[in-house]
Formats: sequence, structure tokens, C-alpha cells
Amino acid sequence: MGGMTQRSWTPTKRRGPIAAEFGSPGPACVTLPPLI
Repeated sequence: MGGMTQRSWTPTKRRGPIAAEFGSPGPACVTLPPLI
């Protein structure tokens, strides 16, 4: 049961932060290189 719970939480919790992080760092990284 522990493994199943962790597996379900990992994708759910990771999907939230990953989506928000990818959106911010994505454009930020592209703007950083050209600015430098």
C-alpha cells in the first residue's frame, strides 16, 4: 500500500510543480542567454 500511495502522489505532486517550473524557466532561460 505504501508503494502505491507514493507512486500516486509522486506523479500528482511532481506534475503540478514541474508544469509551473517548466513554464517559468522555459521562457526565462531563453531570455537569459540572449540578454547575457
